[in-house]
Amino acid sequence: MSYKIFDPKVNRPLHEVSSGDAREAYNWFIENIPERLKEISDLLNSDNINLDLSDNSLVELHDWFIEIVQEERSYGNASPSPELFSVCNDIAIYIAEMIRKEGQNIDWNFYTTNSKGLSYQRPVLIGFNVKNKDFHIDIDILICQYAFRILKTNKIEEDRFLKIFEKAKTIL
Repeated sequence: MSYKIFDPKVNRPLHEVSSGDAREAYNWFIENIPERLKEISDLLNSDNINLDLSDNSLVELHDWFIEIVQEERSYGNASPSPELFSVCNDIAIYIAEMIRKEGQNIDWNFYTTNSKGLSYQRPVLIGFNVKNKDFHIDIDILICQYAFRILKTNKIEEDRFLKIFEKAKTIL
């Protein structure tokens, strides 16, 4: 099984590119969601894991993710490889789509409210039932930070992906 790495069409963090380039990258990201879900699903199917939008799929996905991150760690990687960054992105899309399925007001958004924030000019989820009108969730950052943490410290949180999903469901 060959896994096609996602090409975000930018070569720097989104907060460092022009708003026009960041918007184009966002549109490219949104257009590619179906393809990215197919890529991660095919990759996991090759390991007999079915991404069926169930809680159990998040547990199996997390266990698989830990294995691949620890494999990179065994090679001495201090930061995720391009393939692992792509896998993080695809996992984030999968979890985000599960959240969107649960919440009728949840949708993707090109975040531009706070130019100093980590999520500036990135795809985030909005529409949660909270008082803060600027509230958003950037699942990709959560997953990538988790990969970095495992690579650097080997600190693993039990069922991290399921916990992200369950926490989001409490504020739908």
